[in-house]
Amino acid sequence: MSKLIRLNLNQSKLFATIVFIWGTIMYVVGTYTSFFGGAERLFPVMVAGDVVLLLGLHLYERRYWTEIVVDQGLT
Repeated sequence: MSKLIRLNLNQSKLFATIVFIWGTIMYVVGTYTSFFGGAERLFPVMVAGDVVLLLGLHLYERRYWTEIVVDQGLT
């Protein structure tokens, strides 16, 4: 396995870990606000975090997934 592929796999695991941590934080914050209120203040922060994550995922895929070559004979 080449160094480039290993780097991409490590970056993929890092991004998956970041998404998991953000999802866990949103779950805990959502549970907290459902019990104690304050969702109107935290909802914009949660939406902004989702937008940042989705934008990051989009840019990540555009940058690193261009290296995959598809054989036209197999499609």
